[in-house]
Amino acid sequence: MFAERGGGATDKASILAAHVSALEREIGQLQGALAHLDELAPGLEAAARARFAEVLVQTNGKVAELSRRATGERATAEDWKVLRNQRRDFTSLAREYLAFVQGALMRRTTLDAGLLPVVDALLLEVQQRVRGGGDPLTVLAEREWYGEEAQIIRLRFPLTDIWSVSVAVHELGHSAGPRLSRREQQDRFWERVYPLQTILRREYTTGQSAWSRMHELFADAFAVYLTGPAYACACALLRFDPVGATSDGPTHPSNARRLALMFRFLERMDDATGSTAYGGMLGELRARWRAAVAEATGSDLEEVTTADERLATETKVTVDELWDVLHGTVESARYSRISEAQRLKPQLVSGPRAQPTPGLDLADVLNAAWLNRVDHLDDPSVISTVGSRARDLCFALVKAASDSNP
Repeated sequence: MFAERGGGATDKASILAAHVSALEREIGQLQGALAHLDELAPGLEAAARARFAEVLVQTNGKVAELSRRATGERATAEDWKVLRNQRRDFTSLAREYLAFVQGALMRRTTLDAGLLPVVDALLLEVQQRVRGGGDPLTVLAEREWYGEEAQIIRLRFPLTDIWSVSVAVHELGHSAGPRLSRREQQDRFWERVYPLQTILRREYTTGQSAWSRMHELFADAFAVYLTGPAYACACALLRFDPVGATSDGPTHPSNARRLALMFRFLERMDDATGSTAYGGMLGELRARWRAAVAEATGSDLEEVTTADERLATETKVTVDELWDVLHGTVESARYSRISEAQRLKPQLVSGPRAQPTPGLDLADVLNAAWLNRVDHLDDPSVISTVGSRARDLCFALVKAASDSNP
């Protein structure tokens, strides 16, 4: 019997059955929508079914079992708990499906400026190099984040040009990082360990904020380590607000701390190859960022520089720790093609337009574009030309890959 609000008893049937029935109808509607993917998302049907069809069948089976148990007059606390969990999971899945459809429609109407296929292809390059599973898909949304349920990466709308494309690799880092592993010998046995998970567990013992900030720092490191300087350039020159540059947030470290880590990672990448390929670029990025902080905060440039150098020193421990994670798990995937970007660099400024060639990666094009932009920060005409040529070359690379893998 069920207690009434007054503490008495009732012989009325539980409303659990009505809740379950409503959830079953919602699942059925989403399954029906999947049947019309050729109309909603032409060309993306396989990607959608891989993300949603099997999960929906599993969810429907669990809810159907709960429905059979809910036909009686009594429901248990466990039944309500199961319902709550299934509704939570389905709501998350439905949100991902809505994002998928919105992304497909944006592609059809070119609200993405034709760039989302470029982002997808860049992420596929990274996935193949780190031997990661899955097939990430990008959509536009109000902010950047990664949906684990269907491997959908949101990029901030509007996406107007190639300069921020590399941000997607940061979002991929949130998913890929905890999965990175290596084999270590413990006594006489070899075990597979997940070094980032160990670090995140440690951070979580001091609070959710520490865990979130470390996740962000790793994603920054991941983007730089795997695709070179393009992401660091985008953050320093386009995306990070210098106002409050040294203030940590509840989920994100300060912009200054994040840049200090990325700049040091590029230095470590130079150290690993015995080169100084990033030296000139880093000098310019640091100078421009510090000048922006001084302007935005009304501070003395010398004081800003001193504080920034002190922060770089404080960040060294984290840099070393995250470098060990990446170097120990995906060393062979480290971006090491800056010479190819340097070779491509002049072709994005003038002369005959560069064409796809065997071995040319999207990361090479993005880095070549940023190398040019850093060299011509005060020349909008050159920046416009470089952006246009780099975009067209990215489009050509994606088409060439599609033609070779129909």
